[in-house]
Amino acid sequence: NYEKIIKTIDNSILQTKHDGDKKLDELEAKIIQERINHRELQKQIEQSKKDVEGMGKGHIEKVERLKLVLEQADMKLTFKKMDSEKKHEEIERLNKEIEQLKEK
Repeated sequence: NYEKIIKTIDNSILQTKHDGDKKLDELEAKIIQERINHRELQKQIEQSKKDVEGMGKGHIEKVERLKLVLEQADMKLTFKKMDSEKKHEEIERLNKEIEQLKEK
């Protein structure tokens, strides 16, 4: 009779240990999955930052190109308004400026 009780207790202990191990395995799997999810989120956040930075750079480049176009248009307009002697002087001045820039 005692043997039956001891065997039942042993079986109960083994079952409890097995259940505990199973729970631990499930928790470890959940932790691993959460770490994977966290890494994926970090990657998405980094990509979003890069996308936003890229959009900002693209916007800045567009603004810079627009500024150049406007400057050129302004120069052309100013140049058209000058008389021929002033135009000649302006061309010489710009050529000198170009030469100085080439030297740098």
